[in-house]
Amino acid sequence: MKEQIIDVAGKTYQFLGQNGETEIGALSRGLKEEKDLVLQSLGWLAREDKILFSQRSSKTFVALMEAERDAFSRIAHAITTAVPRPDAKPAPKTVKKTVRKAARKITRKKAK
Repeated sequence: MKEQIIDVAGKTYQFLGQNGETEIGALSRGLKEEKDLVLQSLGWLAREDKILFSQRSSKTFVALMEAERDAFSRIAHAITTAVPRPDAKPAPKTVKKTVRKAARKITRKKAK
């Protein structure tokens, strides 16, 4: 069970890094995970001071802390602009696609 919570916490962290502030119900739908597991993962991330909560019109929203958002942005930028080593195996297309998508979302949010 603990491994599942940690796995969903990682997915939650990535989702919030890519999408920004999200309503908790939308988070579980976006992750396609059981709401209980998502709530437990939020508890895990909150305990590690990675996320913050806000309440608006009887809905609870969650987002990465500012320092975490900045770290996520730096990592996404580093991944997308990294020069591959000549002896390195190419990354699978799905990984490249996911990283590019995350970088575009981050860039769009910064432009706003």
